[in-house]
Amino acid sequence: MRILNFSVENFRSFRDETRVSFEHKGTVLPVVVFMGANASGKSNVLKALDFMAGAVRLSATTWLSSRFIPVDRFAFSRESREAPSEFALEFEHDGSRWIYEFALTDHAVTYEALHEKTTSRWSRVFERDREGPDGAEQLKFRRGVTRVQQVSPRELVLSRALVIDHPVLSVPARGIVEGLDFYTTAAIENIERTTMLAQALEQGEISSDLIAPLLQLADTGIEGVAVEVETAPPELASYLTALFHVDKEHIGRLAGAESDAAGNADRAVELEASDELKNEATQWIRRNLRFRHTGSDDEAPMLDLREQSDGTQAWLALIVQVREVLKRGGVLVADEIDSSLHTYLSATIIGFFEDPELNRHGAQLILTTHDAHLLAPSSGAQLKPEQVWIAEKSPEGATSLECLGQFQIKRNHNMTKRYLEGRFGGVPIVAPSLMAALLDPVEEKR
Repeated sequence: MRILNFSVENFRSFRDETRVSFEHKGTVLPVVVFMGANASGKSNVLKALDFMAGAVRLSATTWLSSRFIPVDRFAFSRESREAPSEFALEFEHDGSRWIYEFALTDHAVTYEALHEKTTSRWSRVFERDREGPDGAEQLKFRRGVTRVQQVSPRELVLSRALVIDHPVLSVPARGIVEGLDFYTTAAIENIERTTMLAQALEQGEISSDLIAPLLQLADTGIEGVAVEVETAPPELASYLTALFHVDKEHIGRLAGAESDAAGNADRAVELEASDELKNEATQWIRRNLRFRHTGSDDEAPMLDLREQSDGTQAWLALIVQVREVLKRGGVLVADEIDSSLHTYLSATIIGFFEDPELNRHGAQLILTTHDAHLLAPSSGAQLKPEQVWIAEKSPEGATSLECLGQFQIKRNHNMTKRYLEGRFGGVPIVAPSLMAALLDPVEEKR
């Protein structure tokens, strides 16, 4: 899966339609960077992509159990609060070029369409519009495409197609859901990633001989990795087992009620935990990553993850995900990639995606950063103007994006210097005098 174009309107800080191109002169860009001041809205581009993927993944399942669709429209104008949010994604997947778009409010999907380009012509796979001639919803499918029946107003056709494994529509649906990997610096997500890594190491899915070199890439001083496995005491295991003995009749009533509300008895959400999950939870296995550092003697203990620096933990969580995306293709979406990482490490990761010998499957990296040094040739990132977008927020709180490719930038221009000078926008307006004013009353009281 490769993204070609993306647009969003009336979502979070994006009041107006905003379009981002991931192509330049017919070439798909392997890396696209968003920069800007704090609170400029650059992360909302990534959140818009995340929302779109989440809508395809969840609207036909968990969304149906909620009263409202969880969409964040632009909040600072009445017109936007009442209008639908709109999303459109053009991408390549499974040998075809697709355009998928939808619009929705917190109550219903108001528009949805999928187009496919296999050779030189575009064809409409399906189109759904609630603004039909008689006010009723219109849903049309391409000839030869099996209809998706009884779609709820609060779910996407593509999401329902994913659930029922539709022979045509599930292909682009899986491209969106499985082709996008999201990385943030949130501590809880890093814990989840390292926990999954520890499980993969313990089960032999990944070798510790692979993880150690990935850590050595960042000069962390780690030369070995192991997994320590602990099991819960019998009393705790018994307690957890009891928690999973849920009343099946009650579960059935909940699922049936939700199904009736959705208008389709076959849509009952499976609320009972799977046998695999029950088994894992009741065994209550805790896996701890342990690290051996360079220079340790034979009797020195291995250190656990909590004793590693924030930078080492961030690198470990990110670099394993980078390897997976490079290995199979797809899109890695990383928010604030430079958080806790040295600028050379950020540039190194960008370089992995830029190198066709390493990026053999056309993987893409989409990221936000405050690191202006990445614009400099000396950083090693080798970013071109068409790969960099600057976010700015208007006095009304609306975010706009502008590509550096729209500026007159010559080869000998120092993009880092020009950006920090504010020539492209996207830098904060700092007022140190405000701090002096805040300190003066304190000094007077003394």
